Amino acid sequence: MQSTFVAPGAPAEVLASRGIVATIQRLANALWPLGVLICWVTHANSQTEKGSDWNGFFAYFVADDVREKTLTSLNPGSADTLLWHTFETDADDISLFKNRYSALIQGSSDLQKMLNDRGIRNLLVTGTKTNVCCEATARDAMMLDYNTVMISDATAALSDDEHRATLETFLFSNSRTY
Repeated sequence: MQSTFVAPGAPAEVLASRGIVATIQRLANALWPLGVLICWVTHANSQTEKGSDWNGFFAYFVADDVREKTLTSLNPGSADTLLWHTFETDADDISLFKNRYSALIQGSSDLQKMLNDRGIRNLLVTGTKTNVCCEATARDAMMLDYNTVMISDATAALSDDEHRATLETFLFSNSRTY
């Protein structure tokens, strides 16, 4: 939930993502008094002499006409990699970057270590895109034996069909969707 995906006209804009911002904020507001740890995970990719630290993706799956704009937007230090500006956070929240779809695939982020260090086994997944980053993280979480729930009205995809299909597949194949 960062400008690269949420802002109008952004290189990887998910129009529906703006519609879930308030829902995610309400969920965070409800969880803070319960002492629930909120992890705000955003995406960033470093540029290298070969293109990026995920060149296999950017070189082959990102369209030529938006590749450079997307890489610039996702470059660490870019304002576009920060949490969407309307979110309110708490001092106890954790913010971290991932460099792959899943925040839990080895080498993508420190999320698993942070969760394990705190003994956290239950995860609620929100954000965008339902069928890409959210699903990848949720599936990896389930495979790592976390109790994982994708929040249907706090996730968004490019289309309602993609959103629904992912939630149904996740529900029937491994865990829970609410």
